[in-house]
Amino acid sequence: MTLAPARSAGDTVLTCVVNLGAAPVALDGYGTPLVASAPLTDQLLPVDAAAWFERR
Repeated sequence: MTLAPARSAGDTVLTCVVNLGAAPVALDGYGTPLVASAPLTDQLLPVDAAAWFERR
């Protein structure tokens, strides 16, 4: 299961992606990574990790 709530302010969208599943999740389309709770390898979010993205 992946949760990806987003919040917009003007032209900027901030998205927090949380991977609650049993396999890494592809991060295509969320924007530029700002910070992550675990290293992002090959644009994949590891299990039990979260990452925040900015898209303009």
